[in-house]
Amino acid sequence: MEHKVNQLLFALVRSAVRNTELTDCEKSVCSDETVEKIFQIAEKHDIIPMIALGLYQNKLCLNKNNIVGNEIVKAVQRYEKILYEFEKLCNTLENGKIKFLPLKGAVLRDLYHTPWMRTSCDIDILVCEDDIEKAASILTEEAGYFFNEKGPHHFSMHSKSGMHLELHYRLIGESVNAPYAEILAKVWDFACVCEHKNYRYELKDEMLYFYHIAHMAKHIAGGGCGVRPFIDLWLLNEIEGLNRENRLKLLENGKLVQFENSAYNLSCVWMENSEHTKITEQLQDYILNGGAYGTRKNNVVFKSPKNGGRLKYILSRLFMPYSLIKFKYPILEKHRWLTPFMELYRWIELIFKHKNLQSSIKELKYNMKISRSQAKKLKTFFNNIGMNFRG
Repeated sequence: MEHKVNQLLFALVRSAVRNTELTDCEKSVCSDETVEKIFQIAEKHDIIPMIALGLYQNKLCLNKNNIVGNEIVKAVQRYEKILYEFEKLCNTLENGKIKFLPLKGAVLRDLYHTPWMRTSCDIDILVCEDDIEKAASILTEEAGYFFNEKGPHHFSMHSKSGMHLELHYRLIGESVNAPYAEILAKVWDFACVCEHKNYRYELKDEMLYFYHIAHMAKHIAGGGCGVRPFIDLWLLNEIEGLNRENRLKLLENGKLVQFENSAYNLSCVWMENSEHTKITEQLQDYILNGGAYGTRKNNVVFKSPKNGGRLKYILSRLFMPYSLIKFKYPILEKHRWLTPFMELYRWIELIFKHKNLQSSIKELKYNMKISRSQAKKLKTFFNNIGMNFRG
């Protein structure tokens, strides 16, 4: 049953994204039970609009409580809302003379023949680190955004309508020591101003591609990255006139060639119905079990063998490095000597905040349950897909 569900799931994705019709064999797999299971997976990976469009194009399940039509309407409304907020943000930053660069979904949705099928849960925009305070202030005063918190590489903000904005001042946190981090730090060297704009920038193709691969690798290290980035990856490789040599040069410098190859092979399985290999099957299982943002269990599984075993992993969770804890407690940026006291305060918070405590206990339990054979098997898998570094 699982094989049939996955088979139809990706057939529907292919149909929606490539604007093609299902084969008779693929249609024969469709049943109420199969479609129900597909919607459950699609919800985890935030690809319901693709599934709905695939069903609609192939005239499948159109009379069942109008689920397909309702999902398409919701997707279009969601897209219109995010597009309105995005344009408002861009105009505000342009008028405020703030150099900025749209990221992720805001750029990638244009690769789709029907942009609303490529959902986004938030808006991501990069500004220069020196401009971050000014940009946040302008968005607060001129666009009605509210500040939530400062993270390792972005400010979290939200609009009156509830739209979430990640206002980045780096593409990746300074504590990340993966080989690709140094290249991402030079992102503005690969950006050029958009036509008819003064302050809105866009990435050159090789950096757009490199950032996408690096972002996928980061999320794989965090427990999973969902189905959607693999579809984006396939579309990025369908761009006419792309310069593979320039892309490969950056990937080689960032030690991402093997991972990119593994990820692209899986995208071809899903988008071109290519034959699975042992590695693509393992990667597919890892992705489908993780959902759009991965799982804590996958995160523990990845980090434990990387950090040198259980003891080192437990210590790494008990003592948060200064590069991260300073964002949780901003006072530390001016008074670093308070770090040990804030570590103690963090433990007290953990104990008295029931949800956080339960989450941490689960994490430690996962770590304790990982057998040597499991850790060895997973380490081999991560090495096989090119994730043999600390993400």
